[in-house]
Amino acid sequence: MKRFILNAEAPMTIPTADFIALCNRIGADPEFTRAGGGNSSAKTGTTLRIKPSGVPLATLREEDLIPLDIPTLLNALHSPAPEGGDPVRAAAERAQLGHHDRRPSVEILFHALIPDPLVLHLHPLTANAVTCNARGAALTEEIFGDQAIWVDYTDPGIPLALEIERQREVFQARHRKRPPRITMLGNHGVIVSGATVEEIDERVHFLTASIRAAIERAAADMEEQCLRVASHFKGATGAAAVAIAADEATRSDSERDAGPVSHGPLIPDQIVYAGSLPLLLDRN
Repeated sequence: MKRFILNAEAPMTIPTADFIALCNRIGADPEFTRAGGGNSSAKTGTTLRIKPSGVPLATLREEDLIPLDIPTLLNALHSPAPEGGDPVRAAAERAQLGHHDRRPSVEILFHALIPDPLVLHLHPLTANAVTCNARGAALTEEIFGDQAIWVDYTDPGIPLALEIERQREVFQARHRKRPPRITMLGNHGVIVSGATVEEIDERVHFLTASIRAAIERAAADMEEQCLRVASHFKGATGAAAVAIAADEATRSDSERDAGPVSHGPLIPDQIVYAGSLPLLLDRN
C-alpha cells in the first residue's frame, strides 16, 4: 500500500467556512456548474471530507461533508476489487468515519490520491470545449504546457483514479517536478487542487480565462483567413465588392445528418440531464 503524505505546503487547518463559500459560489455560477455539476473535498491529516452525491455545490453545507479515512481509500485503490457489488461503494463503507445517511461521491478515490488539501472537480462548459474536443490532448499542451495534465477518457471510479495516478507519475518522471494542479479529463471535465481556498479560486479562473483566450484567438485567425480569401477573390475576379456569409455553413451544421447533431453528445452533462441526442423536428 502506498503511504499517503499530505502536500507539505498545506496549512495546518483549512477554514471550512471559506471553502464551503467557494463551493457555493462556483456551484451557483453557470460558467462552472450546470445542473448537478461536480464535487469537492478537503483534507486534514489523513481524513478526507467530501461532498456527498445528490447535494449540489451551490447548496453544500459544512455538515454535509462526509469524513473518510484516506489510507483505507488508497489501500482499496491498490487492492484486488471485491467480488460482486460496487468496489467504490465498498471502499467508501470501509473508510467512512462515523455514520452518515448520504453516500459520498463516486470519485472519492482520485480526491484521496491527490495530495493537496483542497480538490475541486467540475464539468465547466468553457473547459469542456477542450476536454471534449477531438484535439483535446494537443490543445491542452498548446494552451497550458506543463501547467496541466491530460488524462484520456476513462470510466469513473477505480479505473479513472488509477489512470490519473499513472499520468501524475509519468509527468513527475518526465519533468522531475511535482505534477501540476490542473488535470484535464478527456470527455469529462477538470480537476483543480491547491493548498488554500484562494489558490483554488485563482486556478479555476486562470483555467477558464486561458481557454477563452485560445478560443478568441482561433476565431480571430478564422476571420483573418476569410478576409484574406475574400481579398484574393476580389482581385482575381475584378468584383466591385465581396461579402462573406456563414448562413449556409450554419444550416448544414444543423441538419439531421450533420456531425454536431448526429454524432452523439457534445458534453457529459448532456447525457445525464438532457439525453444523448437532441430532439429533431421536421421543418413542417
